[in-house]
Amino acid sequence: MKHLCPAWLKPWFKWCFRLAILANLSAVLLCSTANAQSAKRVLLGNAPAAPLTISANVAASKSLEQLRSKAQNGLPIRVIVGMRVPFAPEGLLSAANLNQQQDDIATARTSLLNKMPTLRNKLDKVKNFDHIPFVALEVDATELEQLANLVEVTSIEEDQLMFVSLAQSVPLVGGTTAWTSGYTGAGRTVAVLDTGVDKNHPFLNGKVVSEACYSTTYSGYGSTSVCPGGVTTSTEAGSALPYASGVCPAGKCDHGTHVAGIVAGNDGSKFGVAKDANLIAIQVFSRFDGTAWCVSSASCALTWSSDQVLACKGCTHCATPTTLIPSI
Repeated sequence: MKHLCPAWLKPWFKWCFRLAILANLSAVLLCSTANAQSAKRVLLGNAPAAPLTISANVAASKSLEQLRSKAQNGLPIRVIVGMRVPFAPEGLLSAANLNQQQDDIATARTSLLNKMPTLRNKLDKVKNFDHIPFVALEVDATELEQLANLVEVTSIEEDQLMFVSLAQSVPLVGGTTAWTSGYTGAGRTVAVLDTGVDKNHPFLNGKVVSEACYSTTYSGYGSTSVCPGGVTTSTEAGSALPYASGVCPAGKCDHGTHVAGIVAGNDGSKFGVAKDANLIAIQVFSRFDGTAWCVSSASCALTWSSDQVLACKGCTHCATPTTLIPSI
């Protein structure tokens, strides 16, 4: 799979990813630091009180040139604009200063839009971020230059489209750092309770060391077991293959294989997080027919809590001195 983020933007993407984590953790941190003293709020992006058009910041200048080039074709572009508002993660602020920061962000956003009337005419294209000093906009070449000449703007980055990509997600969660410290998952086994795992997939070759299926046939709910042979419990080889029984609706039992790849995939060139770990594949879903349960389609795969409990109990019997299971 391909990542559309260019090389020059990757440091920004990683920083933004971390900032998003800080923003999302703010509520939790705030609850645990009721008496927290206010952290120092700092400017993000181009700190000097000067517009980006004369900024000495190499990254900011390069980003602006890239956007100018894209805007030359006459089509609008999506950008994320940083505003000149000092910022600190909300969980590190007192309640009063947290409210003040949010008010400052809202005030700065309103002021920015008021200085650019053409943007106010397309508010449906504006995405507001209440907890971080940024706003997403759709701009043309003229509006891009106007933004770049405002002292109130500290950064302008492209609002990128990205495909999901394991090559990017593993480094972002610290997977590659863990590998260099010797933590690759070697000698460990992870149980994946999901829609089954295609152990024959090249990314998972030789990874699955044990399989099981816990699925339910219950006519009162339109539920049908997807285990091979229609049984409700199986620990036979191949029992967790998503489509071996031919019962799971097409495309509805792919999720488990995807998760297994993220956990421990390894084909020599692409890697999951615990690239040297093994897998126990357990199918816990059942087929359902009818819009009463499937809503948007005639057939779907859902999982019973009871089958999940059975699967967890089954996992306890898989652990041996040579099969250590740190995660389910």
